[in-house]
Amino acid sequence: MISFETIPSLHFLMKWQKRRIFKIASLIYTLSLKVKREGIFSLEETDEDFNNYIDKCDVKIMQRCVWEIIDNTNNRELYESHMKNFVNASDGSKLSKLCHQMIASGVCAINEGIFEQRILEHLASFLNESLREDYFNSPELRPALMETGYIIVNDGNDFLYPEDGKISDSHPFAFFLNYQSKEIHSFLRSIDGKELAISLFDAPAKIRNVFLKNMSEKARFLLKKDIDEYSRYGGYAKEDIKTVQEKLVFVANRIKS
Repeated sequence: MISFETIPSLHFLMKWQKRRIFKIASLIYTLSLKVKREGIFSLEETDEDFNNYIDKCDVKIMQRCVWEIIDNTNNRELYESHMKNFVNASDGSKLSKLCHQMIASGVCAINEGIFEQRILEHLASFLNESLREDYFNSPELRPALMETGYIIVNDGNDFLYPEDGKISDSHPFAFFLNYQSKEIHSFLRSIDGKELAISLFDAPAKIRNVFLKNMSEKARFLLKKDIDEYSRYGGYAKEDIKTVQEKLVFVANRIKS
């Protein structure tokens, strides 16, 4: 990820100034997800929409950084050099300088395929300690931080799926309804969380809740996130779900015996 020799030190900022910084980080996160799904050239379709997400004073530098990545995506030294020139040549306050550094560094990180959580951590490193605390608690970044697992909401029983009375007996995991908590815990320790999410994709709420009730708060959050993401992006083929379910049923039977 691109770095800068000097990062402006800002010790006090008004609320609107903080929001300007945090909106940049939120947009960078959103773009990183888009690129992961659709590739780097998908950013060509979004540069006209930056006005909807960040302050107008940052739109121009965001557009220039995105265009630089698209034009020189395979020449890291070139696009990093150009981006540093953009930032150094830009006029404005210390705040503008900081925002433009974060934009350039964030766009470079997206092109390098850095994991979204790591990008958010990197952008936080541009801020002093007091601003970092506000950053990780800001409403602009809260959805992104929840998705990456930074924020785990203590939600009482709200984590359970609403049970709608659907018959669960026909599902391959129906036998788990008769398992004790100790047996569920042993099973969960023996499997991959992503595979569990796939296998529960077609499961009734009652079966999903058997596992959620026996998980830690963070594990529950991650499982629901995976299930909901699969639903949002079309899920999995029935054959793939069945294959994973058979694998996990075999694991459960081995533990039970």
